[in-house]
Amino acid sequence: LLQGRVAGAGGSFQERRELFHGRLKRAHPAPRGAFVLRVRRSMLVADAFANCNDKPHNVWLQEWQVRFEGEAGVDWGGLQREMFTLLGRELTDSTKHYAG
Repeated sequence: LLQGRVAGAGGSFQERRELFHGRLKRAHPAPRGAFVLRVRRSMLVADAFANCNDKPHNVWLQEWQVRFEGEAGVDWGGLQREMFTLLGRELTDSTKHYAG
């Protein structure tokens, strides 16, 4: 068993979690504002990859908002959940083959 303690590792789970997130945010600050991902339902996989492929790593720390092309809607989490659900289904559909 380890006898010593790592500095800052004591406290409750909540305190350790806050410490971890604080260090993570200081090391990798997220840009201000939301990353808006615009996709077409008919080209979901291609649009998602095209819009995410060339983005810097800190975009993954931002709030994400999803917009489906040609549809009115405000993303309060539902559109994002729908997009990731549809994307997961597309990528795991054994009848479709993606080049790569």
